[in-house]
Amino acid sequence: MKITMTILFTILCVFSSSGLLAVQNYHYQPTVDINQLFQQAIKDRAFPGGCLVAGTKDRVLIKQCAGYHTYKKETPVQIEDLFDLASMTKVVATTTAIMKLQEQHKLKLSDKIVQFLPEFTGPDRKQSEMKKKITIAHLLHHRSGIQDNHAITRLKSATLNERWECLFKTPLKYQPGQKELYADLNFILLGKIVERVSKESLDHYLASTVFTPLGLRNTSFNPGVSHKNIVPTYSKQSLGMVHDPISRSLGGVAGHAGLFSTVTDLQYFAQMILNQGRHNSMKLLEADTITLFTQRDSSSPGSTRALGWDTAYSPYKNTKPHQFSAGQYIDPDAIGHTGYTGTSIWISPTQGIYVILLTNRVFENPDPAAWRQDRYWRQKINSAVWRNLGFTQKNALYNEPLVKPYSQILASAALHIKKNK
Repeated sequence: MKITMTILFTILCVFSSSGLLAVQNYHYQPTVDINQLFQQAIKDRAFPGGCLVAGTKDRVLIKQCAGYHTYKKETPVQIEDLFDLASMTKVVATTTAIMKLQEQHKLKLSDKIVQFLPEFTGPDRKQSEMKKKITIAHLLHHRSGIQDNHAITRLKSATLNERWECLFKTPLKYQPGQKELYADLNFILLGKIVERVSKESLDHYLASTVFTPLGLRNTSFNPGVSHKNIVPTYSKQSLGMVHDPISRSLGGVAGHAGLFSTVTDLQYFAQMILNQGRHNSMKLLEADTITLFTQRDSSSPGSTRALGWDTAYSPYKNTKPHQFSAGQYIDPDAIGHTGYTGTSIWISPTQGIYVILLTNRVFENPDPAAWRQDRYWRQKINSAVWRNLGFTQKNALYNEPLVKPYSQILASAALHIKKNK
């Protein structure tokens, strides 16, 4: 029977003699009311609705959805709903594809990317020489020196080939390896490399090699309006359309953004990572590959970056913690990634725990001040899961401050308009 409650709150437990679910040496006990946190976040317009799942490699601790697709409260969010993952595409899709190809000896992390993308040159001779030095590892670590090129989104009548030519001519800002600079273009290029090596489109390669073997039945690019369970990302008219403008200009399939998925599919993916590449009876990746890709970049002290993945925070002194969404009780070596649309995945191999949160925080909410609500509440919700596992020692991540509730923002705006009439 299809559940259509406003709040779907399911806690799946395997009880021990004490009546609590054992997670290594910890127990999950819902002392912090996560449902209440969700409701307050929705009231503050951090997002209209969202889903949360957390667990271990073989158990689900909590699986919960709250709120609605939009602020009009017409369609409740449900477990099977699809969310636009935004930059979570980088780890769930593109990084996993590179891991597979590296295992199959079809590419090496030290390979120069011009080996696969010879047209990645210019716009002058000096830039072409610099680009010849970029390796696949540089792209994965965001140390290629490349910067994003938003000019592609302004090429309204350009062909797809012309858009790619524009991206290939993007100049480097730094010498390869010199400095970490987060840029979507790193993963756009990685996605194109996957296509060149596999001789398949990125979406088809991932569907046949990663998503179908893992049983990710609702994970894809361009799900389209025909899918009845899509949460609108930024407007009701955008249903099934990727939010990211560069991905959209490339047809919705790109290495940095464009993937849609559900909490259940992502649960299977996280369990595979924690289970050393295995899910049920299927082996997707080698344990050594997962270890290699989830180690923090040792060549750059202070960096949080692993290969494709980010880590929760850097344990080095005098470095600024930045991954507030990971929560204040997670260990520094936990791996994860966020998505601009309001999504996050955090996996702690040390503790054997994953926490995944999907929201549509950008829906009809162009006010950056209001988006700060999302930063605060994402940290609160992720932290609450760890508190319910018994963790009490806070980590080095800063406490994200709460800005004014949305009602106060509106009241201040109304007062400003009244005074200036």
